[in-house]
Amino acid sequence: MTLETAQQSEYQGDDRWRWAVWIEGTDDELDRVAAVTYKLHRTFPKPIRQRTDRASKFRLDASGWGTFDIFVTVETKDGRELELVHALELSYPDDPVAPPRKALSSPPKTRRVFLSYSAEDAVQAAKIREALEPHDIVVVDAESLDTSLPEDLATEVALENADAYVVYLPTSEGRPSRFVSKEASAAHRAQVPMVVVGDEQGEDSFFSGAKRVSLKSARMKLPGVIASLTRRPTKRRP
Repeated sequence: MTLETAQQSEYQGDDRWRWAVWIEGTDDELDRVAAVTYKLHRTFPKPIRQRTDRASKFRLDASGWGTFDIFVTVETKDGRELELVHALELSYPDDPVAPPRKALSSPPKTRRVFLSYSAEDAVQAAKIREALEPHDIVVVDAESLDTSLPEDLATEVALENADAYVVYLPTSEGRPSRFVSKEASAAHRAQVPMVVVGDEQGEDSFFSGAKRVSLKSARMKLPGVIASLTRRPTKRRP
């Protein structure tokens, strides 16, 4: 197949662009495509985005402030996959005094945390979120997963793009719920640093080696614990 990526961009001012990327090929080749998955820079809220619209050539529209490589997976109707890489290009309008464009290869020092909790603990989870967000920490959870992907895959993708996994475990809960257990298992597979928040300070095999912070001291201590765990880059999917 001779498929390749194409793009367009439009400067919006204040160092931001609207841009789009899509797949180019012959009509026959495009008719054989079932879906196209775009993997964006990890600083995007939903870095994995899938498109199935043949009429638009599987076009993805987005916006941002810098350049980066977009990893593209083309899935064909006969079950094959084609891997492409698109180097997003952004340019200022013709202006001799315009500053150089920015690149996302050196992103802001924003950390991303996956917060795991049972539905009945939403109030406590909100307190954890309030403790983290003022410190330039992006908090994602099951409610903010990419709905275009199967739930298990969306959870896995979110955790692979997280700098830390924070789980709330109340004292009364001997073991985490089924949903929290699934998220924790995915965090183990992604080798994401773990933090347990709750009043129970005992060690257990399920979260062996995890850092522990009480809910009462979360506002004071949790941001520092996250910073200490994420000073070095965590393992990412290539």
